Amino acid sequence: MGDDLYFFLLYLFYGLAFYSMGVAVVSVKTRSSRLKVAPLLWLFALFAFLHAGNEWLELFVILEATELSKPALVFFTGLKLTVKLVSYLFLMAFGLSLLASIYPRRRSALIATPLVLLAGALVSLGLHDVGSLAEFFHYSDLRGRNLIGFPAAVAAGVGLFAFARSTASTSARAARGFRGAGLALIAYAVLTGLIPSGTVLFPPAIPVELLRGISAFVILHFLMSALHVFDLEQNTLLEERLNRLAQTEKLNAIGRLAAGIVHEINNPLSNIALNVEMLKGEVLNNDASPKLHKRFTFIERNIERASHIARELLSFSREKEDQFEQVDINELIDSSLTLIGSRRLEFDFRIKKAVLPAVWGVPWKIEEVFLNLYINAMDASTPGAAIVIESLVVHNEVVVKIADQGEGISAENLGRVMEPFFTTKEVGRGTGLGLSICYGIMELHGGRMELSSTAAGTEVRLYFPLHRQGDEGGKNFGSG
Repeated sequence: MGDDLYFFLLYLFYGLAFYSMGVAVVSVKTRSSRLKVAPLLWLFALFAFLHAGNEWLELFVILEATELSKPALVFFTGLKLTVKLVSYLFLMAFGLSLLASIYPRRRSALIATPLVLLAGALVSLGLHDVGSLAEFFHYSDLRGRNLIGFPAAVAAGVGLFAFARSTASTSARAARGFRGAGLALIAYAVLTGLIPSGTVLFPPAIPVELLRGISAFVILHFLMSALHVFDLEQNTLLEERLNRLAQTEKLNAIGRLAAGIVHEINNPLSNIALNVEMLKGEVLNNDASPKLHKRFTFIERNIERASHIARELLSFSREKEDQFEQVDINELIDSSLTLIGSRRLEFDFRIKKAVLPAVWGVPWKIEEVFLNLYINAMDASTPGAAIVIESLVVHNEVVVKIADQGEGISAENLGRVMEPFFTTKEVGRGTGLGLSICYGIMELHGGRMELSSTAAGTEVRLYFPLHRQGDEGGKNFGSG
């Protein structure tokens, strides 16, 4: 009676720990998450639910062994073994997929791992001389733990431990949770994969099954602590959306104001430019003083400056529908560099381009984004400094990084640089519209723009979605 109660409590709570892990994982909202582990958690959840079922089947077989007929006992023993091995396979798929996302260069070797292990398990079974069905089940369970369960739990543990680094900046608590869950999984790998069931450990004579149950609850504890990072991420994403909505409304209001200003100043500017040109023809001649020539040049330069500001305002306020088409971002990186002209030669432009799929966009608008960012990078850098432009694919987005070696942007200004008319440049050197225009264009394309800055320079990251949102059930872009 005492042994029955012990096994009942042990396997009941042992299975409950894994069941709770599965519930915890499926309860978190991961649909819009950018964390690498998010699309893989369903694999861990399936492992947890199946492993909970395995432990409860183990409890059933232990308690009812004397009451079951031989065929029924064979059936439930075989079912328990099958559920256990399938749960290990899901855990292995989770661990290896997570490691492949963290270390993409080792993806091929990681994909081959389960095939090698399964082949090893089948060869081992084939070479072993099985005397009876009970011995077959026992040997299969042992080799399944050694060749599938152990490496699966180690892969998942190492993957979670390595992944913890990417969450440290978001939440130290989550990072500790992922590290703790990873280490506990590795301990569980040793206890379940290398130490046979029925083994008694240490002087107090602790059954290994009890240590496995304890390790399962430790995994659950750390996993619950780690998963709160998804709540933090959801809150952050919600704040970003609200801020972007507020920014868009602000840009629309200022855009309408800007359009009115452009209309009011363009006509006087055109008249001034025309009259200056006529006046030059009447006043300037071969005998005119150099000072007079210089003053006319000064007037023309300031008229051109005012016209440039008007063009920026017009670009900022433009709200017409644009024709979208499939564009090659690498080609637009090159074509926009040519627009810089000879000034490009004053800097060390380093371009790293990956092979990119086409994205939907308005070519001239994307060129305008690149051109504004190149000019900003050059304005922030000293002649001869390196400006690094890199293109790559990350998940379902094309990413372009533009990094300079300037003095960086202070923390108090970093959050304001995309506001219209805010500029850190000297008076007369900038209107403060460049980054606002870039922000609006990236919004138009369903993408986003992120900035990070240190004393060593500033990096701007542009994210272009690979698919038009209209093709994926969202808003359509333009009519291309």
